[in-house]
Amino acid sequence: MPQYEAHLATSVDRAFHAMRPERVVWRRNWGPHLSPRLFRHADALDVVPPMTPERLLEQGFIRSEHQTLVKLQRSAAIAFGLKNYLWPMRDMLADPQVRSALEVAAQRTWPETREYMKGRHEVLLALLSRPAESNAQPSTATQSSSTEMPPAAS
Repeated sequence: MPQYEAHLATSVDRAFHAMRPERVVWRRNWGPHLSPRLFRHADALDVVPPMTPERLLEQGFIRSEHQTLVKLQRSAAIAFGLKNYLWPMRDMLADPQVRSALEVAAQRTWPETREYMKGRHEVLLALLSRPAESNAQPSTATQSSSTEMPPAAS
């Protein structure tokens, strides 16, 4: 993960040590993807065609990964849970509030994370720079694993 050592390692270690068994901790990350698969093995990442704004609009998704951590009472080990969500890009862009939130989040992404995303972030920004009317029709077949947006991080 870009900038882990510089920005996150110390605070993550501190957070892991401070975790209490009765408290659940969660985080999430997200990004644009063309594949509707929830599980993506690293060996299969090159099978997806190159991402373009048109492809992202027509076939793309926002993939959100929710990670849950719980410190176990007896062992003090940390259990890690993972749930992936996919939302069709057309559906995301059809809702003005969701589109606006996506634009803000995309603009605030660290440069190192943009580099790590290997051009997918720039494609998303190019798509978001288009007039909203050209992307406004929701998809007819939702392929997401959830029908509603998850709660915002607190």
